[in-house]
Amino acid sequence: MKKTRLSTILLLMLTLLCSIFILVSCGGNDHTHNYSTEWAKDGSYHWQACSGCEETRNKAEHDWNSGVVTLQPTNTSEGARTYTCNTCGHTRVESITVLDTHEHTFSETWSYNDTHHWHAATCEHSSEKKDNSEHDWDAGVVTTEPTTVSKGEKTFTCETCNKTKTEDVPKLEEVHSHVYNQQNTDDDYLNSEATCTAKATYFFSCSCGLKGSETFEHGSLAEHKFTTYIPNDNATCTKDGTKTATCDVCRIATDEVANVGSAKGHSFSDKWTSDNTHHWHASTCGHTSETSGKETHHWDAGVVTKQPTETTEGEKTYTCDVCQKTKVDSIGKLDHIHTFDTEYSFDDNYHWYAATCVHTGEVKNKAAHRWNAGVVTSEATVYDEGVKLYTCQDCGHAKEETIAKLPSFTVVFYDSDNKIISKNNYKLNTVSSQIVIPTIQAEEGFQFETWINIYDSKSVAEIDFSKAQENTVYQFKPTFVKIHEVIFIDYGGNQLGETLIVKDGEKLTANHLPTIPSRTGYTSKWDEQILSTKITETKVFSPIYEVITFNVTFLDAKNGNEIATRTVEYGSFAIIPEHEQYRFTTKLYGFTGWKSSTTNTFVDNANGNRLADIYSNMTVYAVYEESIEQPVLAVHIDGTTVTMSLCMPDGSSLYSINMSMGWVTEKGICEVTGATISSVTPLNKGNCGEENCTVYTDKVDWLVYNNKAKTIDFIWNCGNGHSFSTSTNVITLTFGVDDGAQINEAIFSMFDGSNVVYGENGANINDLSKSNITIWFY
Repeated sequence: MKKTRLSTILLLMLTLLCSIFILVSCGGNDHTHNYSTEWAKDGSYHWQACSGCEETRNKAEHDWNSGVVTLQPTNTSEGARTYTCNTCGHTRVESITVLDTHEHTFSETWSYNDTHHWHAATCEHSSEKKDNSEHDWDAGVVTTEPTTVSKGEKTFTCETCNKTKTEDVPKLEEVHSHVYNQQNTDDDYLNSEATCTAKATYFFSCSCGLKGSETFEHGSLAEHKFTTYIPNDNATCTKDGTKTATCDVCRIATDEVANVGSAKGHSFSDKWTSDNTHHWHASTCGHTSETSGKETHHWDAGVVTKQPTETTEGEKTYTCDVCQKTKVDSIGKLDHIHTFDTEYSFDDNYHWYAATCVHTGEVKNKAAHRWNAGVVTSEATVYDEGVKLYTCQDCGHAKEETIAKLPSFTVVFYDSDNKIISKNNYKLNTVSSQIVIPTIQAEEGFQFETWINIYDSKSVAEIDFSKAQENTVYQFKPTFVKIHEVIFIDYGGNQLGETLIVKDGEKLTANHLPTIPSRTGYTSKWDEQILSTKITETKVFSPIYEVITFNVTFLDAKNGNEIATRTVEYGSFAIIPEHEQYRFTTKLYGFTGWKSSTTNTFVDNANGNRLADIYSNMTVYAVYEESIEQPVLAVHIDGTTVTMSLCMPDGSSLYSINMSMGWVTEKGICEVTGATISSVTPLNKGNCGEENCTVYTDKVDWLVYNNKAKTIDFIWNCGNGHSFSTSTNVITLTFGVDDGAQINEAIFSMFDGSNVVYGENGANINDLSKSNITIWFY
């Protein structure tokens, strides 16, 4: 924009005032620049500023390192790489593009170990698995029958991958009648050990080795047992006493032995006894010749208890630091001693201590001054001499010496009208970075470029000032270049970073591009053509934005088959596919809803057939449950109590049977020894809606065999009559018709390890057309 004439006049006045200020504050001899050791910086440059004025030095573009990845890219989001200036530590961040997606491939055959099976990856990601789950073992088959002398073997097969495992089947018990008439004295048959009053006893045993309950005596009486000895309190100073014990069993016999180590030893006083040379602890037990801790006195350094004079002797008292015994030695008379002042007397060449006694002519320690290295109290400059102060290291007397001016050269800067902007003298060997280079205001649309030497047209940066000769004068004038502005804005029109000032015809580099702020639901980047564009006018650049998409996969929870896959934009919605119930193996299952694989909760279908607010890739599973439209029979086992209850889906009970059952458990095998029906609650047929109702027994609690869980499910049609009975480990269900005639009996073993018997005489219950009974074992 063009400025008005008033603005131009004000700008010229401001430039003149700044020039006068620079000449006064920095161009004269009264100011020494104090440049900071810390770097000032912006997005493109760094420099060191003077703390007393606006001058700078060492301004240069950032020298970036190769960068460090500070945010790893993923398949759905960009990463970030941070670059750091090696000089000033300034940082900038560039984005890393999204990683390419990869879909794993897997073998159609199963891999497995002892606990799991899976489909192994056939792509390069060999550690990946799908369908990784635990083995689903079948009920097992006895492949080796047990006998009375050896165990059998049972083989289980995984119904998914056909992996097999084996388990032992316990030996069979042998029928035998026990007769307990054998006298076996092995430790296994010991009832009580022999004592000093009774012989050892053993249990009679059977010829098969089983131990009976009757006992017999064997062997002889044992010796007395003495374990607790009590001192007889008869020890002296020098002789051990005795101790006596009573037999632990008969409490009559006694045994007396020496009480070794019970001699009391001599006793001594706690106080010290002493003579002129020794101290000791005297005996208190009557043995007066005995002493403890006798040794010579430990005299301390002594204390002067009477000071000597020139006419009388003094005294010094010493104390034993053990027993506190004292002794006194004499100190001889004193000779006359001169006394001297504690402060130095001095002249320009010597220092000494003057006498303070009557002999005033005496001196002590007279010596020449020992000057230190000196301290510069006023630095010599290219303009003035300096001063150095020396101080005697003994007496503190001081003297000054003059320091000559520094040899120098002169550097002068002029403006475009040949007026002096800055003039400074510098000492020889001054490096270029220490030269104070003034700033100058350029006209609108132009930028200061460099200072040129008037005599040889070299720029100020090309001259090595450390080689300047004494009294040399360097003179510089400014040069200018045309410039343009470059501005970066985001999708909302907000400026990113600072406005760049670029020379006419130059191109931008990657370092000039600011970091693009994240935009929810989009990826972003700069157009590569920006870096190939020559800047000949003011430019405004914006990033390229691309919307992020995600995949929503709908799978069948029963078999893992894909139902549908939707590709949606960030934050958008996915259309939920229609899905109905289906029959799985021999059961009917109903579709109950869609469940998220990440949260394991049902997804919100508030928007009808839409799954809203998608912000990531996700998998949704179709979930099913068994169709329960008829009453349910539930069997619950708690210890020895079994409850069979007929319930409606709403939880109301129609019919129940409570039984008390006897159990025998040995080596993991459970056997039912008997069952008694304790109570029966009649069926409330009114809840069924008709006289001859159809009863579906659909779910039964867990039964346990060899520590392995099984579920037994029943479904059957019934008339007016049915019954339930047990014997040992067999359960019998009887079904009847309206006239009370029996249709059939369903007999099966609860805890048989090898198979389940269906129907009468082993016939399969599924083959009985009238009873229409189906039994599933899982």
